[in-house]
Amino acid sequence: MATHQLHAALGDFLEAGRLARSWGVDRPAILPWRTDAADVLFRLGETQRAKVLVEQQFADPDARRPWVRGISLRLRAVTSDPRQQLALLNQSVDELSRSGDRVELTRSLAALGRSLRAIAEPARADAVIRRAWNLARECGAQSLCEEIRPELGPEDRMSRSGAPEEYRSDPDTKLSDSERRVATLAASGYTNREISLKLHITVSTVEQHLTRVYRKLNITRRQDLPVDLHLAVSAAEAV
Repeated sequence: MATHQLHAALGDFLEAGRLARSWGVDRPAILPWRTDAADVLFRLGETQRAKVLVEQQFADPDARRPWVRGISLRLRAVTSDPRQQLALLNQSVDELSRSGDRVELTRSLAALGRSLRAIAEPARADAVIRRAWNLARECGAQSLCEEIRPELGPEDRMSRSGAPEEYRSDPDTKLSDSERRVATLAASGYTNREISLKLHITVSTVEQHLTRVYRKLNITRRQDLPVDLHLAVSAAEAV
């Protein structure tokens, strides 16, 4: 977006905030104008003004709602160092997973993938970016798909149809909680040994869980694990 367009958008968002206050409906859960205004300010390099708006939103009682908190955590991460970003974005993904807003979840997953890449975690970054792209596609969010597509890892380059290979599963397929946890960690780039240590189970048990997951979902590799696995497991466990 051109700079003059950003300034125009900022003016619109600030005016929306003024009207919300005058009407007595200045609540992020109703009209999250601070979210949009802060995003524009970050793009314009006006970090301090943006941070003020983000912290105001955190101070609002609505910030206890998963949707508001998840978006606010993502914005707070923008001005944090990479390690802090990772923790904030994990929390953001967790909150937005609970909120049910798949578009905002996509944005936070994409931001998390970039943060992982910044701290040299390429395998996990690729896995999270892949999830973000697939989720954006499922939501029909074409602009998000186009934004995320260049960031896909080398193994996720477009097929002839223009999309990463999708999984094929029976809609009635049910994974056990244990299978889902193992599958989510595997999809996030963890090795079998790392999964065994994280979940306090043997490597053999990990392998058995993955074998059952692959069979139930009719897939053959980690890259094909579906995006919706992430929605059922805490982000703290997933990355």
